[in-house]
Amino acid sequence: MNTYKVTSLLTVFGVWFQFVIAASVVLFDPNNNTFPYTTIVLSWPGVLEEVHRVWALVILVFIVLNLYYTRRSRLGRGPLLYAGLVLVLSVLQAIYGAVTIWSYDYPPFVLLHEGNAGILLLVSSLMAGSALEHGTKHATSSAPYT
Repeated sequence: MNTYKVTSLLTVFGVWFQFVIAASVVLFDPNNNTFPYTTIVLSWPGVLEEVHRVWALVILVFIVLNLYYTRRSRLGRGPLLYAGLVLVLSVLQAIYGAVTIWSYDYPPFVLLHEGNAGILLLVSSLMAGSALEHGTKHATSSAPYT
């Protein structure tokens, strides 16, 4: 399997797993969030919040590697556009997350953060699907089957 396919799959599964972590963070609602550090790190909600932030950095590494390998494989504009869009959406996601914490969970910023996360998952899924589809179409013979 090509490297860009592996990094695309790592990215989409990383983003999906981030949703699981985020749901746990919302479930336990730490309430004492500050950015860039959580003030209640030694409690279960604080640990989840820190895992959520560290996992975002891991996803960013996957995204940058995916962009690098997609560009290196010279696949054309389509896959490269997906990879670039995922990078832009992930940077916006980090900004929206920080602003959400700074605004003490002001609903419009929470909506931006969660909505952008959904769009990020959608685009990273399309990117992974495009990567898996690339190169799987086989040349067909013009001769009929015998």
